[in-house]
Amino acid sequence: MPDQPVEFEGPEPYPRHLEVRVSRLEGDMSDVGASIARLDGRIGRLETTAERLDGRIGRLEATTERLDGRLGRLEATTERLDGRIGRMEAGFARLEGLFTATLPHLATKEDIAILPHLATKEEVAKLPTKAYMWGVLAVLITAMYGAFGAGLAAIAMLR
Repeated sequence: MPDQPVEFEGPEPYPRHLEVRVSRLEGDMSDVGASIARLDGRIGRLETTAERLDGRIGRLEATTERLDGRLGRLEATTERLDGRIGRMEAGFARLEGLFTATLPHLATKEDIAILPHLATKEEVAKLPTKAYMWGVLAVLITAMYGAFGAGLAAIAMLR
């Protein structure tokens, strides 16, 4: 708005102190106008920065949601693993009970050292075969029946 002089309609001109005050106000207003122009530029840059930050915040929120999903899956996996670990611990406890019950009955190295000498393959090969042992048994049975028959014949003769 252009400056338009306002003429005082009256017998006296404007008071002198009023002109000084108005000129000071005009100077202050030009300073305020320059400050407002600088602030408008800064506000524009702040709005641009705020828009960029809004985009970044949106990407961060999406990333956070993806991480929350992964964390949920990780927690579910951890729970499944905890269940498996619990079952493994129970299995180990059963094995420990089995070993505790069985191991005292097993032979130690000292027990094996006390045992008599075990045969080697060569010594086993020198032993008689099954057929030979059956033959010996047949001869013994025949001899026993022969002795029994001879005994019966001797008793019959003696009578």
